[in-house]
Amino acid sequence: VEELNRELLQLAFPMELNLPRGEQLWIGYAGFKLGEPLPVSRRQINQFLEPLLLGIVIKLGLGILAVFIAIIVTSPMIPDTFRSGSLHLLLSKPISRVWLYLSKFFGGCIFVLVNITFVLIGLYLIAGFRFEIWNNGLLACIPLLMFVFVIFYSVSALVGLMWGNAIVCVVSCMVFWFLCFSIGFMHDAMLPQVEVMPQISKIREIDGHLMSVNEKGDLGVWNEEFSVWQPAAETNGGRQVRTFGPIYDEENQQIVVKSFIRLPFGNLAARSRKLTLIQLTSTEQTEPASQTPKSENDAEYSAPEASSLTEDEVDEDEEETTQQSDAARAKPEEDNGADAPEAPRSASETRQSPLWLSDQGPELPAKIFELVKIGDTIVAVCRGGLFKLDLNKLGLIEASEKGLFGIKIPWGAMTSAFENVAPKDYYLSENSYAAVTAKGDGLVVFSSGNVDHLHFDGEQFTLVHDTKLEGEGDGTEAAIAQMNKNYCVVARDGLPIAILDAQLKHTAEVTLPGEATAKQMAWIPGTDSLAIITHTGDFFRLECESAKISEIASPFSGKCTCMTWLDQSQVWLGVRPNRVYLLDVPTGKIEKELVPQSTTLENIFWWIVKPLYLVNPKPAALDNAMGYLLSGNETQSLSGITNDLEAAQVELDVWRPIVSNLAFVAVMLGVGCIYVARKEF
Repeated sequence: VEELNRELLQLAFPMELNLPRGEQLWIGYAGFKLGEPLPVSRRQINQFLEPLLLGIVIKLGLGILAVFIAIIVTSPMIPDTFRSGSLHLLLSKPISRVWLYLSKFFGGCIFVLVNITFVLIGLYLIAGFRFEIWNNGLLACIPLLMFVFVIFYSVSALVGLMWGNAIVCVVSCMVFWFLCFSIGFMHDAMLPQVEVMPQISKIREIDGHLMSVNEKGDLGVWNEEFSVWQPAAETNGGRQVRTFGPIYDEENQQIVVKSFIRLPFGNLAARSRKLTLIQLTSTEQTEPASQTPKSENDAEYSAPEASSLTEDEVDEDEEETTQQSDAARAKPEEDNGADAPEAPRSASETRQSPLWLSDQGPELPAKIFELVKIGDTIVAVCRGGLFKLDLNKLGLIEASEKGLFGIKIPWGAMTSAFENVAPKDYYLSENSYAAVTAKGDGLVVFSSGNVDHLHFDGEQFTLVHDTKLEGEGDGTEAAIAQMNKNYCVVARDGLPIAILDAQLKHTAEVTLPGEATAKQMAWIPGTDSLAIITHTGDFFRLECESAKISEIASPFSGKCTCMTWLDQSQVWLGVRPNRVYLLDVPTGKIEKELVPQSTTLENIFWWIVKPLYLVNPKPAALDNAMGYLLSGNETQSLSGITNDLEAAQVELDVWRPIVSNLAFVAVMLGVGCIYVARKEF
């Protein structure tokens, strides 16, 4: 009876009650549950929170505090050994000064190694028995933490050899840490803004314009004159943004687009849920940038979800924007022509000058996952269903907002430009992804481990096939999917890629080389081969019939960010940091390249900060290796826990810091050996 009541409640309130996932997690104490259930699953805790929390404990507790305590304890060893009385007694025996120095150095290292091993084994057992976190990466961090101590102790040993004072050794280590931290902090602060945020995530050819969307959500148009990405409309700011679109509306000669800021746990935030409509005109720069009507992207993004704002706040923002748009459109044509500024005369001006005007469109339904175009119809895939956009209703809504004789007409409140055309009782979970089929007549939808194939006849969706994926996944993992007439391919985070047939029956599983994670997938036109770009920037081809993966030869291995296929042989490739190339796949020849001019910030980073960072010792950069050992992932999301595989991630640089720090330690020990061999004591 209880189970029946649960099912009935679930069917009665599909939006309010999430689909059960098998278990929910609480923070508890003394057997009592505290607060609401956590918005994460056990898989997400194991994949994200566990490495994050363990990394913080190790970094702060052992990497900083314990290492400096060990430096203080071992700092007198070298100075005391090479004092006149102690040294003369030791050198009265037939031993080498160099071996004496090295033996004292490695003796101090062994002393610290014993203590680090004891602490980390204890932490491993406590985390395992008390919290059921058996992460073998904790044990693998023992030599890594030992290496961090060796870096600082090599400085302490050399200073102690030259000055013979333990206090000077400790102070020199603190100064060395501060210098390394300053350079590393500057590098890590500039890296996302220079190499991650400008990455191209989408490439589209619209009405003769080559357009791109970067990780900041900026919709750019390639300006051939100055070789820069010129903003199509007002920009969104500097945070990581999820942009839906751009979608070209041929009938109204406009581009439909919408941007939301990415938040942890897969949430999106915006001041308003209204679409942005970019009007394409034959004349560019028809108004000064200051007169361009504002869109919702200019507002501050502060809410975890658009629906969390009060209706009054949203209405005030929308009324102000509408008034500005109406005022701009009401200007006489001769005034617009007289006040129109000259075309941008430099690359910097072009980067700041929107090409077209933008206006607000209809409001999106809540909890949107994807905005796609099927035939001539724009469809919003949302938590509450599948909604078809009817722009013909926009005039009625605008008229009701303006009102008649100061009185608002309630038609707009009762009318929405979006109509739910999903099958009856069709709802999605919080973790969903949708893509248009290769034929362009329907959708393939992944929702918490379930895969649905829906056909669209222009008016209504019908469910053709559905299945539940098998394997170790619990449905909370991020996923992307693609489908053509013969196959459906689903890539899930941390799991093998599943290949299904047209009836969504499981046929095979494949794993990407190096256990990489897919970032974007697209069908190669006219084939059953799927092109895959990974978060590490690699470019692969998946033959669905044979379930074999091969690398697609290109000059940009390890740097690819997105793709758009023109035909079987030509593809537009986005390449880090913000470049686009037209590649002829059979020959590997670059037919066209779009390389933007570098900004001042980019030049400072590439020519000053990055070279200085590469030659400088990087003890803090060993955190990348620690993160890899604890999580097993070569990339890391900027927004923490996320259910969006298409969001750009930072690739962890594991081996370069280890090699550079090994070279630094070797140089410090080499200088110390030369000094002790040649000095007269």
